[in-house]
Amino acid sequence: MNTNPWYNIAVNISSRSIKLKARYKYRIYPSHVQITKLNQLFGCCRYVWNQSRFTL
Repeated sequence: MNTNPWYNIAVNISSRSIKLKARYKYRIYPSHVQITKLNQLFGCCRYVWNQSRFTL
């Protein structure tokens, strides 16, 4: 039995098929009106998230 912790990880990885997911980065350049709307949207999302976390 191998006591190396990386050995167990390598065995688990090699015994399963590995699926790679492609990731993309996007950069947007919103106008001032769009920035205001995005700030309102994210503020509402943050409020709903915080309220839902504490009501469980």
